[in-house]
Amino acid sequence: MGVFRRLGQRAVVVFQVPARLVVPVMVVALQLLVAVPTARAEKEEIPGWPGLYWGEDMAALDARFGEALTVLAPPWQFGPFEAPRVLPDRDLAGLDFRAYFQVNPGDGRLGQILMERRHAQATPLAFVEVYQDLIDQFGPAARECLLADRGGESAGDPAVAEAIWRFADTRVHLSFLDFKSNQILYQNPAIPIDPLIPDSERRVIYSNLLPRRILIRFYPADRPELDRGLSCDP
Repeated sequence: MGVFRRLGQRAVVVFQVPARLVVPVMVVALQLLVAVPTARAEKEEIPGWPGLYWGEDMAALDARFGEALTVLAPPWQFGPFEAPRVLPDRDLAGLDFRAYFQVNPGDGRLGQILMERRHAQATPLAFVEVYQDLIDQFGPAARECLLADRGGESAGDPAVAEAIWRFADTRVHLSFLDFKSNQILYQNPAIPIDPLIPDSERRVIYSNLLPRRILIRFYPADRPELDRGLSCDP
């Protein structure tokens, strides 16, 4: 309870806590001090992205990466997401990737991270290096489909390889797509077509414009609609 004590010409209120309440009061105070850090600690950092958590807004990303981020205005559309920020040079396995921070349009909060490496830079050797680097970071993949191709189901089927790592709050999905299949034939349009030469004997050109991608998706574990499984899953 509080009592008055006179100091000089001023009356000062002095609060005294009964001895039996000292320990409970101290416990409550400590609980209040650690409440916020404990709540944050219960959330798992996004693997491979120290200090980042699902549901953060763009202000948190701007504070985290600063001028290294590029603002995409208007945001790029990626299916159910939009990407207002991109990290143009994110290193993984000594290779440069573009990392798109994708948000839920409704609330503008982080819902997926897409890392991408394209075309001539997306080689099978680069995929192997990235795959091994992720194993070094996260351990063996929970599921993987390291296939040379899809068995020639159709002429448009790409070569594909995938692996997925599962964490308490996050999934990490690595994919390699390569449409440079020997099942697809390309010819130089500048060379006149001789109708007497069958297609099998014409000079074949493998176009560099065909899509090749190394993709790494980081997404929340509680978003089942983002977990598309692997190409070898039934």
